Amino acid sequence: MSDPNDELSELLKPLRGLSPDDVEMKVWQLAVQSEARAGRKTTTTTRSQWAWQLAAAMFVGFVLGAILIKNFFPTIVQDPLAATISVGDATFEHSHANLD
Repeated sequence: MSDPNDELSELLKPLRGLSPDDVEMKVWQLAVQSEARAGRKTTTTTRSQWAWQLAAAMFVGFVLGAILIKNFFPTIVQDPLAATISVGDATFEHSHANLD
């Protein structure tokens, strides 16, 4: 089995002697420069962008954490006013049913 690099070299052998003319070279250079300018703008991030991303991530984390804690650890709130109002309605049998 032959090496793929050797096959590639054989395929490119006729093209090695050719050189681009000035117009092709200029077009290629302009394309490379415009691609480099466009790529640089999308990949750079300023400190203010990092700060906004960090603030947004912290806010989302805080909200998700609060929702998860509330769902997994529900708080039982007993209203003392309701207990005070219903104390007179309790009977001896009802309040001591669990002692037997």
